[in-house]
Amino acid sequence: MSKIDLEKLAEQRWRRIEAAANLKEPDKVPLELNLDFGFRAKWYGITTYDFFFDYEKAKNAIIATAVDFPTDFPPLPMFGSGSLLGFALRDHPDISQIAGVLTGPMHDILRDKYTRWPGREISPNAGSFQFLGGEFLKAEEYD
Repeated sequence: MSKIDLEKLAEQRWRRIEAAANLKEPDKVPLELNLDFGFRAKWYGITTYDFFFDYEKAKNAIIATAVDFPTDFPPLPMFGSGSLLGFALRDHPDISQIAGVLTGPMHDILRDKYTRWPGREISPNAGSFQFLGGEFLKAEEYD
């Protein structure tokens, strides 16, 4: 698909989303899919551990699901933007702007106590990382 075709498609999708948001009748109902990490990994044939800890494999899994499941909204594979995974996807600006805050190496580097990760504290095929409940900062530690 040429750059012009992609720009036209993006414009059509934006108009569709904007019309629906403004309670106007769009040309068709906008579609958004929130595919979880485990699904993306399984669809691409890798473990969830690979998805979180190998940026190249994660990038390919994100691209594969974005191509195989085209929607009007961009995929949000890693909750936000501006992280290492966003840089790994720099050659795919349509995806990189909305990829990646939480990654496995960040968990390793920060040694956080709030999450458990596939291939670390839980099974490599667990569907996602897990947030843990608990008191990690005592009331008297707040300013």
